[in-house]
Amino acid sequence: MGWFGKLTFGTLGLFFGGPLGAIAGAALGHHLVDKKGNITEQTNRRVREPKPKHADQAQAAYFVSLFSILGKLAKIDGVVTRDEIFVVQNFINNLHIDEREKQFAKQVFNEAKNSSYSIEDFAIQLYQTNKQQPTILLSFISLLFQVAAADGKFHPAEEAALGRIKDIFGISDQQFNDMKGSYFNELDKHYKIL
Repeated sequence: MGWFGKLTFGTLGLFFGGPLGAIAGAALGHHLVDKKGNITEQTNRRVREPKPKHADQAQAAYFVSLFSILGKLAKIDGVVTRDEIFVVQNFINNLHIDEREKQFAKQVFNEAKNSSYSIEDFAIQLYQTNKQQPTILLSFISLLFQVAAADGKFHPAEEAALGRIKDIFGISDQQFNDMKGSYFNELDKHYKIL
């Protein structure tokens, strides 16, 4: 992901603004300063990067939105469970990104879950950069259902948040209910058997 290097060299504020810019900036700050408070080698470089292309901006916005919304959703019922962390960690590990980008994804997740921005704030920005790509939005909702199902319960706050995101994304009730059924009807069946 070439956009990550561009973020690292200071174009972050130009990419986003709003909640995504705030979360990405905070996560990047943590990412560039090591645990001892020292600035990492990357921030000392004086490299002139080309201006990011629209595709890079959209990819970066999607990445930050994704992990911001995942962080908010995981904590929406009050507790981030191990199962939810496992699903997110597994998702990160299956992405074709380097270790630096994986660490950045985790920082975004952690910054967002504790931020004052709402899950809707992040969803609106994600929608604005991907409204011409409904398949991406549907895949995103599916991933959110996977995280919501990780702890074996569909908490009312999770359901309400996903419903609001569905409305922001313009996803039909039928599509939403089909996805919901694929994650939670199966869960209900397994629990009835037990």
